Amino acid sequence: MNSTAEAEVYDAIIIGSGAAGLSAAQSLGRALRRTLILDTGTPRNRFAAEMHNVLGHDGTSPAELIRLGLEEAAHYGVERVQAGVHRVSESTRSSGPRELVVTLDTGT
Repeated sequence: MNSTAEAEVYDAIIIGSGAAGLSAAQSLGRALRRTLILDTGTPRNRFAAEMHNVLGHDGTSPAELIRLGLEEAAHYGVERVQAGVHRVSESTRSSGPRELVVTLDTGT
């Protein structure tokens, strides 16, 4: 992602890299959609030693599941930026398809 004020355009932006976000990112990447994952790197379950009831990953640590999920999603071209989201708003552009603008906590 650019560090300049120039905006990048994605088909989908996923906020959070938990199991659900990573699953969605992988599916979108496999469907050839330009996808970006935004997360702060501090998942809610980071204090848990292991997870249960996750098909194929029972007993896996949350950090390991995220690492595996990001690796799999990257295989399909999904990008990740470690950043928080400040705001999501609708574009003021009057023509063309509906667009959303995601403003990061850095102001980008």
